Amino acid sequence: SSAPSKVQRVEATVQCKTPHIQAVQVSNWLRESQRFAVELTLIEPLDAGDEIRLHGVETFDLPPGQTKEYKFNVFAYREGRGIARVVFTNPKTEEFFTVEVEFKFVP
Repeated sequence: SSAPSKVQRVEATVQCKTPHIQAVQVSNWLRESQRFAVELTLIEPLDAGDEIRLHGVETFDLPPGQTKEYKFNVFAYREGRGIARVVFTNPKTEEFFTVEVEFKFVP
């Protein structure tokens, strides 16, 4: 069995100037434990600078056949929209999957 190929999309409404923890579901499709390398990036808006901050751990362990939540922190200084991309890669198999979270930041 191979990694899911399509991008999973999630939407969230978040208050500005308030720390927010965003969770995304991660499933292990293999019969063995996987350790994923996690790449968390803000893909929109490209010119956000420090106005939108993301922070999450860079590795994520998942037992065989299980689904767990990967959580990361989001903080926006002003209202608007943003899209975060989270890419989970298994360095051993080079399989990966992507979750995109579309944020709506409200006052």
